[in-house]
Amino acid sequence: MEKVERRTFVRVPFKSETILKTKDARIEGTINNLSLGGAFINTQERIEQDTEVEIEIILHDPPPDVNVILSAKVVRLAPKGIGIQFTGMSMDVYERLRDVIAYIHGDKRKVVEEFLKYMDLKAYL
Repeated sequence: MEKVERRTFVRVPFKSETILKTKDARIEGTINNLSLGGAFINTQERIEQDTEVEIEIILHDPPPDVNVILSAKVVRLAPKGIGIQFTGMSMDVYERLRDVIAYIHGDKRKVVEEFLKYMDLKAYL
């Protein structure tokens, strides 16, 4: 059976330290890949699926380094880490993530078009 790709956004390889905070825990990890919709975080710690988290990401590219904080939820558990979906971010954080992803991907227009398409679809939900 063919696997159906459910991701909406360009996903790029991205290595950065991160901290996830739940109401009960503080978990350190390393981001493995990043998109405007979420990230995969390498960590040995376990967080239950659907848990709401606050995530702090250190963005290195392009300089200068910036720490950003987003709201997210755990959507996937894997042997080497967890997949999270972003649920809230400020416009400044969106712009910074967009620029980092576009810089790594090499096509800022595609990154922006995917986000605008996603936002248009969300307006009808």
